[in-house]
Amino acid sequence: MQITQNVVNIFGIRLAGYRRSIAAEAAIFIDNVRIKWHNSSQQIDPETQLRVVIKQPWESLPIDIDFSRRIDIDETLLSVDEIDVSAIDGAEPVIVTKLAAGGVCAQGWFSGGEDGGNYKVNVRCTTSKGKRIERDGMIWVRD
Repeated sequence: MQITQNVVNIFGIRLAGYRRSIAAEAAIFIDNVRIKWHNSSQQIDPETQLRVVIKQPWESLPIDIDFSRRIDIDETLLSVDEIDVSAIDGAEPVIVTKLAAGGVCAQGWFSGGEDGGNYKVNVRCTTSKGKRIERDGMIWVRD
C-alpha cells in the first residue's frame, strides 16, 4: 500500500501526517488515537475541556490551527501574532518556531516537550478585516 504525505485535520487543528492512497482507508491510528480525514475524532482534555493533539517528545511537527469557524467567508488570516505554550504540570517546555498565517489557518512548528507533559496552547491572530482573534487547544506529549 503506497503511503503519501498529507495534512490531516485533527480536533480543529491540522497536523502533518500520512494517508493511504486507497480511498477506503479513511482513518489511521496514531498513539492509539483514531484520526479521520474529514470528520476528525474529538478527543477532549478532561480538565480543560479543550481539544487535544498528541505528539512524541522527539517529534518536530507543523500544526495548523483552523480559524474557519471564527472568521467571515471573505476574510483571511494576515498574521500570527503569538503562539503561547504553557506547561500544565511543570514539564519541560514545548518550543514553537516558524510561525505562519494563510487562508483560514495559523501554523507553528512544535518540538520537544516532556513525556507525560500536558501543554495549553493559545494562538492569537489578526485577520484581513482587522479582527484580533484567538483559539486555545492542548498538546499531550506521550512516548
